[in-house]
Amino acid sequence: MAEVRNTFIKSKMNKDLDARILPAGEYRDAVNVTVSTSEGADVGALENILGNKLIGTFTPPTSIGVELIGVKEEPGKNRVFVFYTNYVDSSADRLSNKAPKKAHCSILVYNITSGETISLVSGNFLNFSKTHRIFGINVLEDLLFWTDNRNQPRKINIEKAIANPSNSIKPYYTIEENISVAKYYPFQTPEVYSQEEITVNVSTVAIGWPGTVTLPNNYPQIEFNSKCTITSGTPILKIHPGLKFELVSYTHANPNIILQEFKNTYPYYNEIRNWPIQPYIGGTGNNPYGNTTANIGFSQTPGNKPENRDLNLLEFYSNIPFYILDELDPSIKIAFNGTAVLRLLTEGGVNPREQWLKPTYRLDGSSAVLRTTSGQTSSLIQVSQKIYAEEISPGGQGLYALPLPFQGGTANPPYADPPNPPASEALTDVQKSIGAYPVQIISSNSTMAYNIGNSLPDYYYRRFLAQMLQPGMRINNAAFVEDGSSYIIDQILISDGSTTADNPFDNNDVAITIRKINADGEPVLEWRWPKIIQSTGSATPGIGKQFNFSFPNPYYEKNYVGNSATIEDKFCRLAYRFIYDNNETSLISPFTQPIFKPKQGGFYQINSTLAAFNKSGDEFIGEGASPYSDMSRVGFDTTNFLYENDTSLVNLIINMPYLENSQLQVGQIGEKLKIKSIEIIYSDSSSTNILALKNILVNDQSILNNTSNLYIYKWDGDKPFKTLPTRESTRVSDKVPIRALSQEISGNRVIYGNFLNRHSSPNSLDYSVGVSRKLNPGHKFSVNSTVEYPNHNLKQNREYQVGVVLSDRFGRQTDVILAPPKLSTDLSNNVIFGGDTIFNEFLNGDYIYEPITSNTGNIVNWVGDSLKMLWNSVIPSEITDLEGYPGIYTVDGSVKDFIFTSDTNAFYVSSKNVSTTNVAGTLGSGVGLTVDVTATPIVYDSNQVPVSGGEVTAISVNYSGKGYEAGDLVDIDNSTAGAVLTRVTIESVNEENILGFYSYKIVVKQKMQDYYNIYMPVMLNGEPLAAFAALNAVGFNSIGTNTNSLTTYSIIGDNVNKINAQVTESNSQVQYSSSKQKLFPRVSQFGALFFLNDVDGIGTASWQFSEEIYYHGQVLLNGEHDEVVYIGNMEEIYNVEARAASDSILLDVYTSLVYKQPDNPYSVVQSNSPYRSSHIYYDKELNTPTPNVRPYAAISDFYGRPVNTGVGLNFANYSNAAAPVAGEIGPLDYSNGIIEGGSFGSNLAVVEVEAFESLLDIYWETSTTGLIDRLNYDIVNNSDENIPARFLTSSIDFNEFTNPLTDAYWLAGIVPTLPILPIASVDPFIMSIKPVNALNQSIPLANIVSVSMTVADENGSDVSSNFLISNAIQSSSTIYKIYLTDTPQVFLLDSSIRNFTCSITLITASSLPNGSNNTTTLFQNLFLENKTPVLASAGSKTGITDIVSGTGGTFWGNDGTAATSSASSPKYRNGSFVNTGAGTVGSALARGAEIQTAQELVWSIVSCIDISNPINDIALLCELGQGVNGFIRNLNDGVPLAIPLYVNENYFTVRSTAPAATYRLIYSVVDASGQGLTYTYPISQNLSSLEFTITWSYCIVNE
Repeated sequence: MAEVRNTFIKSKMNKDLDARILPAGEYRDAVNVTVSTSEGADVGALENILGNKLIGTFTPPTSIGVELIGVKEEPGKNRVFVFYTNYVDSSADRLSNKAPKKAHCSILVYNITSGETISLVSGNFLNFSKTHRIFGINVLEDLLFWTDNRNQPRKINIEKAIANPSNSIKPYYTIEENISVAKYYPFQTPEVYSQEEITVNVSTVAIGWPGTVTLPNNYPQIEFNSKCTITSGTPILKIHPGLKFELVSYTHANPNIILQEFKNTYPYYNEIRNWPIQPYIGGTGNNPYGNTTANIGFSQTPGNKPENRDLNLLEFYSNIPFYILDELDPSIKIAFNGTAVLRLLTEGGVNPREQWLKPTYRLDGSSAVLRTTSGQTSSLIQVSQKIYAEEISPGGQGLYALPLPFQGGTANPPYADPPNPPASEALTDVQKSIGAYPVQIISSNSTMAYNIGNSLPDYYYRRFLAQMLQPGMRINNAAFVEDGSSYIIDQILISDGSTTADNPFDNNDVAITIRKINADGEPVLEWRWPKIIQSTGSATPGIGKQFNFSFPNPYYEKNYVGNSATIEDKFCRLAYRFIYDNNETSLISPFTQPIFKPKQGGFYQINSTLAAFNKSGDEFIGEGASPYSDMSRVGFDTTNFLYENDTSLVNLIINMPYLENSQLQVGQIGEKLKIKSIEIIYSDSSSTNILALKNILVNDQSILNNTSNLYIYKWDGDKPFKTLPTRESTRVSDKVPIRALSQEISGNRVIYGNFLNRHSSPNSLDYSVGVSRKLNPGHKFSVNSTVEYPNHNLKQNREYQVGVVLSDRFGRQTDVILAPPKLSTDLSNNVIFGGDTIFNEFLNGDYIYEPITSNTGNIVNWVGDSLKMLWNSVIPSEITDLEGYPGIYTVDGSVKDFIFTSDTNAFYVSSKNVSTTNVAGTLGSGVGLTVDVTATPIVYDSNQVPVSGGEVTAISVNYSGKGYEAGDLVDIDNSTAGAVLTRVTIESVNEENILGFYSYKIVVKQKMQDYYNIYMPVMLNGEPLAAFAALNAVGFNSIGTNTNSLTTYSIIGDNVNKINAQVTESNSQVQYSSSKQKLFPRVSQFGALFFLNDVDGIGTASWQFSEEIYYHGQVLLNGEHDEVVYIGNMEEIYNVEARAASDSILLDVYTSLVYKQPDNPYSVVQSNSPYRSSHIYYDKELNTPTPNVRPYAAISDFYGRPVNTGVGLNFANYSNAAAPVAGEIGPLDYSNGIIEGGSFGSNLAVVEVEAFESLLDIYWETSTTGLIDRLNYDIVNNSDENIPARFLTSSIDFNEFTNPLTDAYWLAGIVPTLPILPIASVDPFIMSIKPVNALNQSIPLANIVSVSMTVADENGSDVSSNFLISNAIQSSSTIYKIYLTDTPQVFLLDSSIRNFTCSITLITASSLPNGSNNTTTLFQNLFLENKTPVLASAGSKTGITDIVSGTGGTFWGNDGTAATSSASSPKYRNGSFVNTGAGTVGSALARGAEIQTAQELVWSIVSCIDISNPINDIALLCELGQGVNGFIRNLNDGVPLAIPLYVNENYFTVRSTAPAATYRLIYSVVDASGQGLTYTYPISQNLSSLEFTITWSYCIVNE
């Protein structure tokens, strides 16, 4: 067939001509072709190419205005992905506005083969906008990635979205966290303590101590018992003695009350006790042996089965009782009864292997006796041999089984089960195991902690002891021959102080009853006290000096199989991360602090098994010898055995994430956040590796259906299963940009272009840094570090720079943000704050040796220090001049602000986190809004029914909730009966800001890293050199005191490598060297130098020395350090020839003073500064510490020789003989202590070596993290609680009869002294006031710096000198009273001089750590009240003849004429205070009655009635002789030195026209110029009537 070949050189389509006449080189129509334009032979050839073909259509979403903004084909699977929206962001940058709820945003997939369209994701959370077309779309495996340069890059799992599309009942992707490439960052540090909330009924009763007892201040434990009964079901945590708790909330009939327990600060914790403290409850005649209800501790009644009472309490007693203070008299404590929610707290790291905790209290054996029969005692130290005889019978004097302590009396046989008792009366084995007689504790009169002791009778000592001891504790002694059994305290009894003959207690002692259990915890029914090991060569048995008391370990597991070896010698830390559904891993959470608890709680103790034995344990040490202590063990062994981890089981608490302001439940994290598993991460100090410890899938039973917000992982020593890549240790954020325009795939990597990489961060944040002791649970700012990390402390002598790192919800973190430069520091509450950097010094002397009081502490109860941050300003939500600052994370519809719509409300109580209820018909569907409410106090009637008050004055947002809209109405909830609810309108809400800063974490830079401690038995103050011969003349044979400000010690074992000797190139024979390392002696013995006061005139005031006493304790470094002078072997250091050139040795060298000196140990001679002892000088004459003397001040006259008083012991043999005793100090016996009978008997000194300084400028992550939202809330709402807002006032009693303070003293017969202040017997106050803050909380007295008052009348005149404000009557309270001072106030017509305004200025210390003092002026008005005029004299008509009708004249009173000279006029004063007493007090006369008291009285005649004919009233015919204002006269006028006695008097006349009759006159006197109160005579006082007679006149006619 012929080939037809056409070329289309013209490459032109021509449809105009018929195909038959188409010119060559042109074509009429073509599809999927191209014309070759090459220069080869095929030029013009038609070539086939791929083309497009419409094979079907799919319908876009039906929402109005929807447009396609992105499309991506997946050819391999024949499907297309399309992106739709109808929203246009109209903001200036086209980024700021978020797609509203009704906006359409969706991703659909269209299957070309089947024609099916599926909506993969839909919702306004996609935040698409037509302004941002989507160009970067890729499919990698089953993952669809896209970026739109508007939102952060995103992805979805295509198959999972198809399986659960957006229009299904349960769509797979619903929130940003599900689709973002960057995954949610678990910012919360896991916690290493457990907590649980319980509800309890609180019943508080007062303890009835005898009236003669004076209770110590601020120690409410011995005033009240608060019993808490759990009502919320059986707790998960074991409720045991010593378990700490804090208050969450409480309910009382009067919601205005404030529990004082949680307002005071104590140096001890609030914790659970399992028994109440109370006086002994005696039977007949106060004889406990006759007591049939021995119900102190636990009642031991038949049928009671308390086997589990020690560790599973359903009711318990609070260590610090619940009480409130009387509102107007805070010296009166009132028991609290109501309900409370408590948060139980217990450390997460525990040791389940030990059945008993280490002893928490130790009692000298000489203070205990065994009560054998009524009225008889036997000392446990010198107890009768009979008790320990093997042949002892059950009826002897030893302890034998008795079911009830003291029941049956001593004269009766032991109580036993009755024959065939009913079940309800049968005794339990626990009851049968209780010993018959108690152990009695005798007073030692030694001062105990908290200043309890040193009083006779010594109630406090025994009460403190009883606070320390609790039923269930084990009592143990080293001399007991143990068979695995334990002796348990059953009950504790305290005497009521009675001294009756049949009281077996000696006055005021404490007694304990004992029961016995075997190794399995089962009761031992018949037992005796154990045999006592006798000391060698002694015929008298002894039991050593110590009884130990130990709590049972609540976490003990007899068959525990955990692997404690994993962490025994490690400082390990734990963290976690989430693994998501597509196998992405989140960033690792912040790590915990090292989970480390030293052996024995970090305390050196008298060893519990060797306490009464020598070092080898083979010989008993008798009375008077120092037992071998833990400190001696460390000193001799030169290693600190306490630094092994005592933790075997760790409860790691993981807080679940928050989603839209609500915390998720454990069982929700898979569904809500697409988390597949939680992976526990492990790290320890021995390696830089990070390891995976455990991977817990979300379908694990511990997660599935778990409704708690906390996940608890129990780690019992399992080993990690894999090592994570090294990059994980430096992965602080994922490299996912905030926005990106372009995106592409290369291999299995996603690459972004044109991106914004990170947020802009603030240049600085406004905070300051300080150091103080860790805060106890329940403290306002506590993070429970004393529970979580009980032994952790901030290392001293270090500089710390503290910074902040902010993070968004997806882990994008800022650089370290610091505080702005600060040139000054603030001091508040003994905490110094300044900028972001602080130097933590060694503890100062005051803190080390000051005594513990009821509200202060020292080294004895020190719980460690921690860094504190004081935030002065919030983390800002916007910074206008900082481009790229993302603001703060907010949830869509979270509430910003609201306004009142109704102020008609009542019965609210000022409180925080109050819930709200949406009003029906509101626009949004908001949930979660809570508010803080401030309200006026509620007034209650006598039945505690609210009658008024509780009006809301302020409302602020606490938790902002979600889903609200502007205009929504909500009611503030109030459960008070009869409450009228407050309704508010939501004024504005937040838009979602998903990429705003969400969380923060605190980081610290501290360059001083590894350091060493050198442990040794002893340091010498000086060198081991003989003394100058001059001392022998005063009785010293030899002395090792310091002559050149040095100290000497040997370093043994590994200690030799801890100080780097300085290398020299000298060829000399010198074998010793020096070192440039700084040394810090921390613990040492101190020689017994003391100052003897000449208080009795017998001795001479001088410095003295004693070889009988030495001290041991912390070294006061005072910011100084020591330098190494010599380091090397002992013999080389004291080689005379070698040192001759620079330091001639003039004295002989002792060979036995330094530890192991005969063995030529490696030794150090270092500098030794003075003033380092932490012990107060001891006055041997007074037997008390010498006050106001700095410990170990420089001594220049120690027998004519200067002595350095630094660290180390001074050794001497002292002789009173005239001639010195020959011989040197012999070799020391280190086994029993350097000096027998010494104060401590402990051979331990510690020197800290200067730390290695890192050259890396690194900030270390801490465990302190949190939500920015809550931090800002705390900054804003933790306003100073010490700012007074108002006064609570008593009823005002201010009237003109109120007597001034000076007159009150006069009336009491007391001469006042300046300044004149009220006392208990002289207290004429006008009113009492109590300042409270905005929440109606009392302001602590300790925080009130000063109170002053000025007073002005209504004319503005300053009358302050007439008034006084004082709390002198209740000096321990904040009840202030206002008094008149020296001038009585008179109620006169002019109101401007009788109404006053008091301006009361209070200066209060800030309750915030660095806040400056607050100055607040509050105003109180005083309105003088009137009193009825007072009749001073009724007057008389004596000598006045009857009036004759037709004549008239004076009928009552003295008108100055001779006819009335024997009569007296009625006299009045107004109702003001007068002091008319005669005589003087001291040299002070009585005030008298001053002229004002008689002014402005208006007289008037009310009636004058004919007695025989009452209708006849001649009042109009009667007149006042002195006029209506009367006559003011001083009754003592002209009398020398007489007090003024002013009165207002008048007399009465009748006109001549009055008819004859007998009349009864009634008149009145009104004060305040007739505008005041009226005295009506004789009605006002029911006095005898004023009567007079008018007779007829007769005319006699002479006839």
